[in-house]
Amino acid sequence: MNLFDQYGNPIIKKQFDQNEVTSKNLTPVVSPENPNLEIVKAGTSLGTTDLFDENGNARFEVRLIAKQLLDSTHKITIYSEVAHATVSVDVN
Repeated sequence: MNLFDQYGNPIIKKQFDQNEVTSKNLTPVVSPENPNLEIVKAGTSLGTTDLFDENGNARFEVRLIAKQLLDSTHKITIYSEVAHATVSVDVN
């Protein structure tokens, strides 16, 4: 998943490292809601290490925390002020 600002410019790890952009405004939402899926975070809120891998590539991790009874598809959307990014995840 790539992260972009509201003007379509890519957001890169360096912007987080220099505090030009902060993760405080990022809100991940799983829909439809599934208690067996969680957005993996190092702390109580998303941080730079949750949004970028060791090479600086944008990413986030979703974990299945319990066995799913039925196959399902979920949309995971990360909102940041006026911008957002969405990805679909199949759970089976």
